[in-house]
Amino acid sequence: MCRFKSGIIFKGRVVLAPDGNESHSDLLEKLGVEDNTMGAMTRFVRAELLPKDGNKATPIEKWRFNVDQDMTPEWFDEDRGRYEQEFRDAVKEYMKDKPVPRSESIISKEMMTEILVGALYITGICLSILFVPAIRNLFGDVDITYLKSAVFAVFMMAITFNGFNARTSHVNVFEHLGRNKTFIGVMLSIFALQFVFVTFGGEVLSVESLDARSWLICVVMAFIVIPIDMVRKLIMRKNLH
Repeated sequence: MCRFKSGIIFKGRVVLAPDGNESHSDLLEKLGVEDNTMGAMTRFVRAELLPKDGNKATPIEKWRFNVDQDMTPEWFDEDRGRYEQEFRDAVKEYMKDKPVPRSESIISKEMMTEILVGALYITGICLSILFVPAIRNLFGDVDITYLKSAVFAVFMMAITFNGFNARTSHVNVFEHLGRNKTFIGVMLSIFALQFVFVTFGGEVLSVESLDARSWLICVVMAFIVIPIDMVRKLIMRKNLH
């Protein structure tokens, strides 16, 4: 049991133990990973950071990094410094977050504003494609089914892009993105499915295939949900100070 912060290092991500339970075994069980010798040799590393002299106020760079297993995977041994730094960075992020009281609402004020701002933009841009001439005409002289196909594409992609906003409270939504290979894979899969649905859905989904220009317009419209939320975060942060 770690004296402060423990977690599991995987090849593509770091998972910290939840507050109140620093057990590596419990965390592995929660993640659905078998806690055995083969796993320790190939899949994961039990890691922990211990404050210098037990003082959590000391810089995390001075905390002692400890591996709580005798055997470690080859990928970890080949680049131990990198994985140690990733674990330290994860603990730094954890330290920045303020504990949430049990009595506090599950949906915070920031979460509510994020939901409302995102929903208002997505709803507004989708309706604009159908009813605002300046936006509708971007797609050329097309029928209503084509416009509805564009609405479907923008709606689904905007929701997906909004997932980047939801993954972090930081202004830069792409910060440390490369660490979470699973998230990247899921997002790319969703985008691919959206393209397939719009392109080949036909009469089944009441859509028409979009040309390259229309796809570009849809991607830009959907992506704008990210900078809009960045502005929201900056305003919220400014108001807090």
